[in-house]
Amino acid sequence: MKRLLAWLLPVLATLVGIVVGAGLNDYFAGQRETTGRLAELQSDAYAEFFRGQALLSRDRDNEENRAAANEIVDRAKLQIAIWAPPTVINAMNEYWRKHHNADKRKCPDAERNTLDARIYQTMRAEALGEDNVPIDDKDMVTFLFLCNLTENQGE
Repeated sequence: MKRLLAWLLPVLATLVGIVVGAGLNDYFAGQRETTGRLAELQSDAYAEFFRGQALLSRDRDNEENRAAANEIVDRAKLQIAIWAPPTVINAMNEYWRKHHNADKRKCPDAERNTLDARIYQTMRAEALGEDNVPIDDKDMVTFLFLCNLTENQGE
């Protein structure tokens, strides 16, 4: 019996090690794939935003081209709202507050804007899972609609 246990225990330990090792390998491979996919989604959204911005600066005088460029920027912003970290959204908000007076524009439909922002917050949480860092509703509203919620708005 001792001889059987002496032989069986190392074999069982090896089998357990193989199974655990394979499981951990699959787990970490999935994590790397998820991280890579997130980086790809962020890069695609940023590239689309930059493309729209470049078109805007190049075709400022052409109303039709400017409208098309704004549409590209708006679509990219929706992707950025879901995939980007708060630092990106805050940096963009800082720009819009400074150069587009977003901090001085009161949101005309604050309740709807806030509800829209919360939908995006929910999408972020679902898409990013445990990697989600929530963005303040007021910041999300400024980012999406270039307006500012006053103290009493958005509650």
